[in-house]
Amino acid sequence: MKALIVSALFIILGIMGLQNAAANCAEEYEGNYHSLYVADINHPCPNDYTYAEYSLYGEGGDFDLYVLDSWNDTWYSSKTAGNNEYLWVPIHCGYPHTAYIWAYNGSGSWRVCSPQITFDAGFRRIADSDKAPDAAATTTTTGSINSEIVGRWILTFDWDCDGNPDEDEVVFSSDGSFGDDENLNEGEWSAEGTSVRWEHDEDPNALYRGSISGLYMSGTMSTTDGSTGCWTARKAGET
Repeated sequence: MKALIVSALFIILGIMGLQNAAANCAEEYEGNYHSLYVADINHPCPNDYTYAEYSLYGEGGDFDLYVLDSWNDTWYSSKTAGNNEYLWVPIHCGYPHTAYIWAYNGSGSWRVCSPQITFDAGFRRIADSDKAPDAAATTTTTGSINSEIVGRWILTFDWDCDGNPDEDEVVFSSDGSFGDDENLNEGEWSAEGTSVRWEHDEDPNALYRGSISGLYMSGTMSTTDGSTGCWTARKAGET
């Protein structure tokens, strides 16, 4: 009898282990032709894993998986002919990944899983794009990602990340200032590689930090009084 009880416990623990491993998935999303989604993925330090194994499971449409490693600004992409795609991306302590799902063709549902990471807030739809994320980031008129920031952006921001976003237009000037049509000097912005940040001068000094990928940006924001949120942005007049 004891042997049967022990065996049953092992089976239950094994099933629980499989469930926990399978739980590291983002929720299921619906994507149509050329829709683009993004997820910001932070890695804790220290980290027990050397690589993050991303698995994309699609149904209906042709979805492509892209991951940007901020450690050396390297893109990883998988463009297989089937519905399922896989990527191994190095994990460097303190350097987050940015994961993108792009609908190359058709419409359908998709889900991303990884046993090494968690997706926290999950994916956010940025916009529609006729270019893949890595192509949009490297193909610019000036050859510089930073120069792409200058201009008007449509900012979608969500304090508390509770699914109730607001929208605004932000103008980034070439002198490093930003604002809107009424006040072009609300604060300063800076960028290095694919990282971007800007901060409002007035209290409570809202600080926006994130990554830029061609015509799209995304990240998180915080204030000196403890408020937090998440945001995405797209270049005005671009799709």
